[in-house]
Amino acid sequence: MNRAARIAAVVLLVLAGCAYEPGPLSERLSGAESGTVWFESVDAYDFTTDGAAPPIAVEGDLTIPDPHNGAAVVLSHGSAGVGALHRGWARTLQGWGYATLTLDHFSPREVINTLHAQVRVTEQQMALDILNAVRLLESHPDVAPGSVRVMGWSKGGTAGLLAAFDPVQRLAGFEPPALAAAVLFYPYCNFRGEIPAETPITILHGTADDWTPIDFCRTFMRDLSAAGAAVTLTEIEDGLHGFDNWTARRGERPRSVTIREASPRCTLRLAPDLTATRSLDGTFGVASFDARRAFLEACAERGVTYGGSPEARATVEVSVRAALDP
Repeated sequence: MNRAARIAAVVLLVLAGCAYEPGPLSERLSGAESGTVWFESVDAYDFTTDGAAPPIAVEGDLTIPDPHNGAAVVLSHGSAGVGALHRGWARTLQGWGYATLTLDHFSPREVINTLHAQVRVTEQQMALDILNAVRLLESHPDVAPGSVRVMGWSKGGTAGLLAAFDPVQRLAGFEPPALAAAVLFYPYCNFRGEIPAETPITILHGTADDWTPIDFCRTFMRDLSAAGAAVTLTEIEDGLHGFDNWTARRGERPRSVTIREASPRCTLRLAPDLTATRSLDGTFGVASFDARRAFLEACAERGVTYGGSPEARATVEVSVRAALDP
């Protein structure tokens, strides 16, 4: 056995012995909790499978600041998992008076990241986690009803976008609007469909982003606006993916997966009730692991750039604060 094979074998053995074990589930928050909490979500790979999907225990890091403004924000990470970017924003939000619940969508599903394999955890799974986190936060005696917002980044931004849609909120058992606001950093938006959303949506996106191109969001926002959604796009000039990771060096990430093709086979149409998602030409669906993998194999490519734009920090923070309190 060569060295690479030995290392792979050791990694597999380590992973096999480290199955995720959640703590006790919280159905309601008493007000005394802080730090890691666990709550029940629905592990629906796609919205069409929700009725038969198993439950899953999802974790989040909860902080109620002092002073507290009575509102809360659910934070949803991107493909790399929870990191310093999200913890930094959580501290900023707490400084503004918001309670925060920073989700970890991946560890309960025994996934480290999806940078090279986006099919392992879907944005639909993450969207339902977000809405079940809203339900938990609204049980807190210090969180006002209807005051929970979501902030999401990249994959978590797409999840937050889905969670803002009325049909998804109804699927999760809410009467819209379940979210007071959705603030989304550089989500993947290569969708078409006029989907209603009572939740105000703000997207912050860099004009130089080659990981989740901004043009997709410009197009999709026209569809959402036509359905009556209140959608705002804040464009960060020359911003890359991760522009709000202020200290991150700008550089290439050659192995990360993206879709830049806007053809009918690689653009997904969302049904109005989101029970079906297929490419515009009908070639691909994404309702199962194998179907989603076939879609990515046909449309995805590798190689992206990433990096912070510290010069935009003041503008971004002003925009975020205004969007959280529309």
